[in-house]
Amino acid sequence: MLEGALARALGGLAWLAGTAPVPARRRVGRGLGRLAHDAAAVRRDTVERQIAASFPGRDAAWVSDTARRCYRHFGEEFALLAGGPRRLGRALDRVCDAARFEAELRETAGPGGGCVIVSAHLGNWELFGAFLAGLGLRPLAVARRQRPPWDTVLTSLRAGHDVELVRPDQGVAPLTRGLTAGRPVLLVADQHSTTGSARLEFLGRPAWTSLGPARLSIAARVPLLFAGLVRDGDDYRPLLERIDTGAAPDAGVDGDSAHGADMGGTGDKGAIAATGSWVRALERAIRAAPWQYFWFHRRWKDIHPERRPRPRGRKTTAMSEPARTR
Repeated sequence: MLEGALARALGGLAWLAGTAPVPARRRVGRGLGRLAHDAAAVRRDTVERQIAASFPGRDAAWVSDTARRCYRHFGEEFALLAGGPRRLGRALDRVCDAARFEAELRETAGPGGGCVIVSAHLGNWELFGAFLAGLGLRPLAVARRQRPPWDTVLTSLRAGHDVELVRPDQGVAPLTRGLTAGRPVLLVADQHSTTGSARLEFLGRPAWTSLGPARLSIAARVPLLFAGLVRDGDDYRPLLERIDTGAAPDAGVDGDSAHGADMGGTGDKGAIAATGSWVRALERAIRAAPWQYFWFHRRWKDIHPERRPRPRGRKTTAMSEPARTR
């Protein structure tokens, strides 16, 4: 309860700063990040524990410094988002290599244009959705509902940049229609998943990971891409990597540990291999800038086979909801 009250207070401060220019908002955001880390210690134990476990070769001082940088980074990005759609648009001018990214994305997506883009809580994923919309790609973004008032704020932000929101309980039909119409489907799918998941290695430890993006790509016969937007100094740099959904490289899967999946079917074997491939791409991006990953989320939960998470509702199939996190 205290954590929620603090989050609302920090959100209010960031929103008040939202009318300021981008540099001023970032200064306010850094201050909020220091407050959350130093004074309030919001999930500080979780952040430092997960960083230390993911980088076992690093000492305590490096872990502590990376955690501080993480709080400052997300304080800045949060304050940037607080300005709303109109002012967020100014940040899009700071994206480097936008023309090259667009050319590579359109070439990779092919003549139809439809593709599944799996992203992560890295850098600034909300700005990435707005960036895709700014390129005229009309993305559909799958996102679960947040607690008030964040759901209203984020929904307004996404709508202000022509990012069409699809809720998991709407099913897969809106996504397949969008793909058929040549639109990209964006899923931020790196958090702990309770349905349609496999237990894959992530930063050296098993973690339940959604198979939804890979399943959707394979079933709809469209390319699967790993992409995102990370900070590069005062600017942003887009990431893009095509994921092979045909070959079956080592995905780091722990035996046949899959949940809500028919392990006897070649489709799910391919989905597990492809999911492992984009997880490896995410790992490379995290290692390049570990302070830009959202370590606040308790990513490694229920990792023991005998404690595998139970599915909710109907049985998950290759074309069921892409992901549902908790």
